[in-house]
Amino acid sequence: MMWGDVMCRVYVFLFLNSQPLLSFADSDPLAWDYYARYIVLGLSRADLKALSQTRMGRKTQHILGVIKVATFEFPPAIMYRRQDGKKSISRYGGEVAVMKALANVMNFTINFVEPPPGELWGSRLSNGTWNGIVGMQGRGEADLAIANVFITNLPGQSEHQHFSAPFYHEVSCVVMKVPPPMPRWQAISWPFRGETWLTILIGFFICGPILYVVAFYSAARVGSQPFLKSLPSSYFYAFAMHLREPTDRQPNTTSSQISVGFMWLVGVALQSYSPLKSRVDQVINRIVESGLVAYWFQEAVRIATQHVGWN
Repeated sequence: MMWGDVMCRVYVFLFLNSQPLLSFADSDPLAWDYYARYIVLGLSRADLKALSQTRMGRKTQHILGVIKVATFEFPPAIMYRRQDGKKSISRYGGEVAVMKALANVMNFTINFVEPPPGELWGSRLSNGTWNGIVGMQGRGEADLAIANVFITNLPGQSEHQHFSAPFYHEVSCVVMKVPPPMPRWQAISWPFRGETWLTILIGFFICGPILYVVAFYSAARVGSQPFLKSLPSSYFYAFAMHLREPTDRQPNTTSSQISVGFMWLVGVALQSYSPLKSRVDQVINRIVESGLVAYWFQEAVRIATQHVGWN
């Protein structure tokens, strides 16, 4: 018997034998009114449960039935209250509250089922099948799934699992321990790392004697260079070159000029060397420069805007 108008339709079934209705509910999907209300009389509780799990019964909005919901403990989305540390006596959490609200509005009973231990959300196996909650939905062992599920588009996943519109957004971030600031009495060493300072000192102690020896042997051919005739004066001249300090005296031999020019280049490199940077800043800069942050955000927005329904 059917009663209805433009806005609402109601079907009333009275049966002694439930088999014709169960067969019809698994037949042509176009022959079923998914948005109507159904009143079925004469069925046992087992038959009513079987009707709710048929091909059409799972998609009907208003039918008193049982919906299998795959889930597992994953705080804070799904949490268990346990007795004696083993038996779960109740489930609660944000996603459980959402599912209970749906059950209240759409008039169905929730039957929670869990994937085998260790499978959790599920992954694709070598033979093309899936385990976990994706496999359970693909095999018809679960109608819905709640387990802090993210909207993803893995190869082959859409054949077994679809997503509702997102109702929760989660932002990931990188948290790292910031190194403590150096003591102020060490401020003179801040511009460079320890290995850089060691290289500078070694180069300084080497450059002084090299410049002195080059100036000493070249003086025999082109005349002496008074400001380089002693080792201390050569050290001071090399020190000035490292600091890029201007001098009014220039070497008059090619070998000495080459040595001084090399020292000047070293001084330029030291002056332009980037100061000591925090490793945290370097890591964050590398992540941003790689484009991963923008890619993750764009993919999340693209997938979230797809109009997909419940599986």
